[in-house]
Amino acid sequence: IHGLRGPILNLVTLGAAINIFVLTAAALYFLRAPFGIALLIGTIASVTGPTVVVPMLRAIRPTPAIDKVLRWEGIIIDPIGAILAVIALEFVLKGYNNHTWWVLGELILSGTAIGAFAALLLGGLLKRHLVPWYLRNVVTLAILFSAFTASNMLAHEAGLLAVTVMGVMLANMRDLDMEDVLNFKESLTVLLVSLLFIILAARLDLGSFESLGWGFPLFLAAVFLLARPMAVFA
Repeated sequence: IHGLRGPILNLVTLGAAINIFVLTAAALYFLRAPFGIALLIGTIASVTGPTVVVPMLRAIRPTPAIDKVLRWEGIIIDPIGAILAVIALEFVLKGYNNHTWWVLGELILSGTAIGAFAALLLGGLLKRHLVPWYLRNVVTLAILFSAFTASNMLAHEAGLLAVTVMGVMLANMRDLDMEDVLNFKESLTVLLVSLLFIILAARLDLGSFESLGWGFPLFLAAVFLLARPMAVFA
């Protein structure tokens, strides 16, 4: 992240806010959605996660600086988008009240604390060579899933924040060699992401898009041609 914190921070703060505002307005105007539903659509559609960005970067092959900025944006914006989506859903279901802020605080606190603890635990084990080389991948997954599950038990949707915090801390730890774990992760990513998109595509009901009429392609145009450029150049 060194030297690129400014652009990354801009994309996940001001850029994300612009994305949500523009997409919420587009959902209101083109999809004729109620405000609460439009806000939920805007928060979900504003997320550019690694599962979407990384395959595109491999095909496009941008400059190293742009590659790093977009990768880190995808990694960081994922839990932010999930948190905002939870808040939007709370707003839709229960309206604005103090409970919404309680849910937000609980989610951030539990996700951050457990993610940081998991990162320090795994980093310490690997740095001190307390894990045999043939068990590094297994131990990494075990701690990862434990952090994810524990966070979700304490607060709904906190698991994504926990594993993101864990990954960011591990990526910035000095003298920590995780090359074999990263290679294993790449193999898992190709397998699981491919299956995920096949399953999602198979579950789509194309007939449901017909009821949206021309509003849906216009909304997609707003996503690609309006919201994203405004977020990047803001």
